[in-house]
This record gives sequence, structure tokens and C-alpha cells, in this order.
Amino acid sequence: LNNPGISAMQQGSLSEFSKKTDNVAVLLKKTISNDSTANLLIAQQDYYYTLLGMKNRTGLTSCVDWIKRGDYDKALNWLNTTGEDVIMDTYMFGKLADYSNQEVYRMIHNRYDVSDIGEGYYLLTVK
Repeated sequence: LNNPGISAMQQGSLSEFSKKTDNVAVLLKKTISNDSTANLLIAQQDYYYTLLGMKNRTGLTSCVDWIKRGDYDKALNWLNTTGEDVIMDTYMFGKLADYSNQEVYRMIHNRYDVSDIGEGYYLLTVK
């Protein structure tokens, strides 16, 4: 059995997934410490909220649970009305843009200043 993930565990080294999640957690923590009101709209947001000891104030479920159009509409409505800054990753941007491309681009352009914080993550600061 030649599986890199299992080999890494057997050798006691971190898997690529663990390294990536650790790097993302450090990135998020650094960004959030500068802006304590930032919310997460990222893949695996509940995992990172828990890891960082934060409470999810968005009212949005994890994107893996978005099955109906109403789930996407709720996320877009929240993004369009929140008064707080948002950390979004390219995965969630793509997911929302696939659902409603023009609305997402228009909303982000009109409502937010966007800063690249690295690793495919962006800080959307309310204008």
C-alpha cells in the first residue's frame, strides 16, 4: 500500500492537509487580530471558527449544507447587508459566482474594499 497520507502518519509527519490547515489558521488569526469583527465566509468555516475559538455570527450554515437556492440567496443577502468585514476564500467566491455571477461581482465592487491576505483568502472591508 503506497499512500502518501498513510506513510506520513506512520512516520509521524504532518500530512499536507494538516500543514495547509495550520497555515490557514495562522493567516486567519493574524488577520482577525487586526479586525476582531471579521466574519468567515470560507470553505470549512465552522472548523476554523472552532479552531480559533470564535463564534459564527453570520447565521449561515456550512456551504456543504447548501442544497437549495434559498441557501445561496441567504448567503448573498447576508453578504449584501452585513455591516462587518468578511474573510472570503476563492472557493466560496467561486461557489457564489457560479450561482449568481453578476450579482456577486457588483456587490463586492460596490460594498467592499478587497485586500489579498494570502493563500487564496481575501479581507472584504465594508466601504
